[in-house]
Amino acid sequence: MLELIQDYWVYFLIGQYPNGPLGGLALTLLLASLGLVLAFPIGLLMALARVSPWRALRWPAMAVIYIVRGTPLL
Repeated sequence: MLELIQDYWVYFLIGQYPNGPLGGLALTLLLASLGLVLAFPIGLLMALARVSPWRALRWPAMAVIYIVRGTPLL
């Protein structure tokens, strides 16, 4: 098993990027950064809607927040 990892460690980390899919490390970093970039503006908008004086914005935001908070991870 160690010989396999020593021979193909670059393939496992980066994959066949120009000609195929990304490997584990590169894909994980890409998905994590994409998640951060998308989660921040959505979270900011939800927070602003939650403290809004208008009920049309506040109630749906509260509902989404309580549903997400009440949902277990698994």
